[in-house]
Amino acid sequence: MKISIFLSLLFVTFASAKVFTECEVGKALLKAGLSRLEIPRIICHAKKSSGLESSSQSQPDEDGDIKHGIFYFDDRIMCQNKPKSSANTCAMTCDVLKDDDIADDAECVARLQDRNELSILEHYASCYDTPKSIVGATCML
Repeated sequence: MKISIFLSLLFVTFASAKVFTECEVGKALLKAGLSRLEIPRIICHAKKSSGLESSSQSQPDEDGDIKHGIFYFDDRIMCQNKPKSSANTCAMTCDVLKDDDIADDAECVARLQDRNELSILEHYASCYDTPKSIVGATCML
């Protein structure tokens, strides 16, 4: 009985994780209002951070901070991960960033763009020279 409950919980955990395509992420970012020029760079960041997987979560760093979701938002700055205090820039809980609806995640990236704070994303700087064609020739944004 215990084994079947464990396997059921394990299946639910894996069933809820989604790996998005570059095109799907690009469309979500465009819909949220991101600049077309920034989208390849943000996709590059997400690929390096989470592999474009919505349910990603890092191990705690040396300060105890954990990164969440497809864009690897830091729980000290971007989202609320109680009981830990946070600036909560996204105005949402960190768990919301790990579901398969990336529209709210993309809106948070747009909020960073509006504040000129995209550089707080861990891999943003290393993605500076990302070609505009990162989303592929078959993806129409």
